[in-house]
Amino acid sequence: MWGNPVWSGHGRVLCLQIYDDHVNLGLWRGAELAPRFRQIEGTGKSLRHVKVPTPAAARAPRLVAIVRAAVALDRAGSLGRISADPSRAGRA
Repeated sequence: MWGNPVWSGHGRVLCLQIYDDHVNLGLWRGAELAPRFRQIEGTGKSLRHVKVPTPAAARAPRLVAIVRAAVALDRAGSLGRISADPSRAGRA
């Protein structure tokens, strides 16, 4: 987060944490998305992450769905106002 790229909408949405062998896609409200997406890791009260091991993995449909759901969550303001269904992400 500090010294790493952060994307914000109404609030903080995503961040990148760069390591030698992978990148973590940080999700500021990842705890709210974790029940729907098993790829989300961590135990933080809000901030969670997805490990992205390769550039090809960054283009995986499931990761795209997680990003869209995070953006939709930010736009809606709360998980209760949007569907956590990844097929509906971005339509809030």
